[in-house]
Amino acid sequence: MLGQAQQLDIFNDSHDVMLRNDLAHAVLARDVAMAIQALARLAQAYPDDSAVGRGEVLVAVLHDMTGLAAQAVQAVQAVQAAQPAQPAHPAQPALGSAAIARDAQRRHFNETVVTAAIDLLGAQAAAPWLSPARKHLAQAHAGLPWDPQNSDDHAAPLRLAAGCWQEAADAVASIASWRRIPTPLAWMLQARYRLHGLDSIWPLLAELAWLAPAQLAGLLAELADPLLQRLLRRFNQQFEPQEEAGAAAQPEADLAWFPAWVLTETPALVQQLALAQPGQHRRPEQGFRALVHLLGLERQGRHADLMQQRKALRDIHAGLYRAYMASR
Repeated sequence: MLGQAQQLDIFNDSHDVMLRNDLAHAVLARDVAMAIQALARLAQAYPDDSAVGRGEVLVAVLHDMTGLAAQAVQAVQAVQAAQPAQPAHPAQPALGSAAIARDAQRRHFNETVVTAAIDLLGAQAAAPWLSPARKHLAQAHAGLPWDPQNSDDHAAPLRLAAGCWQEAADAVASIASWRRIPTPLAWMLQARYRLHGLDSIWPLLAELAWLAPAQLAGLLAELADPLLQRLLRRFNQQFEPQEEAGAAAQPEADLAWFPAWVLTETPALVQQLALAQPGQHRRPEQGFRALVHLLGLERQGRHADLMQQRKALRDIHAGLYRAYMASR
């Protein structure tokens, strides 16, 4: 239950560990009175123990969720008092106090509260314990407009962190053209996956692969879906990223070709993946659309058109063509 550092102390001072355990149990039980008493006993016996400071942070969170905002305002006031006033640029109005408080609140939570919870409770127990506080933090950011320069200000990532999947999806849906912007698109993909499973996200997955393949790589690792992981391993092992000699070089990341390759591996997914909205029509998407067309021609038995479309696929990417033909 205790963090690794606290567990190691059992070899040095069992009384210290007992008091820390008392504090951790009270915090986990969300028993404010018991936590305050346990904290006082630990502070009296071991005033320099790092768990005292961690406990103070978590007891404050337990005592009142608005304590987070109060500490944030105090932090802002301290910063403002230490810095001389600067005139606002005519084209950039001074940041409002509410925005400053939100930023300080978020930094206090991420840098102080989360660290304290992990250190005192351990990472596994800290995650569910922090969930109500994350929801409170997200509420403070509800309704804020999308700002590409400050994406952390939006409520969507905070609601995702709190496990509020539908609220996160609703927050993303309020962003104009969210399907054309990598970060909101990745947020929506994650929210829909948690709500409805893998079958619901194939079109968004394809769109993110074409738009921001590096961002998709991180998201796939976070989702840890068994089928996606198996497909990704096989893609990394089997896909031929380099074009044949004489082909025009293209800078796309390999993962941009993942949706098209998936069709060669699992043609039954064509109906779901074909729902992907048109992107910028780069070569990975061209290869994908060519495969969708090919699979349709196969079902219709149009042999002459099929031969012509296969040649088109080969011209787009010879390695993708070979992956397609391997099962034919």
